[in-house]
Amino acid sequence: RVSQQPNVDYIEKKCEICLNAQSEQNIVLCDRCDDAYHIHCLVRFAENIQIPPLKEIPGDIWLCSSCRHEIEQENHI
Repeated sequence: RVSQQPNVDYIEKKCEICLNAQSEQNIVLCDRCDDAYHIHCLVRFAENIQIPPLKEIPGDIWLCSSCRHEIEQENHI
């Protein structure tokens, strides 16, 4: 999900990495916990290899690394 334009119920979301709310159009929200991240602040890891930040907002469900890890742990129980 992309953070929405301001409205009456709007709560400003700050990036969990840089703690900044600017560039709202580049903030992606985790579909599980609602934490916010700038796509240019995200660095992903796969098998100990650093993957560059996202270039655009994902079009489908997106999970932050913490939520992805929790789901993986739940599925291994």
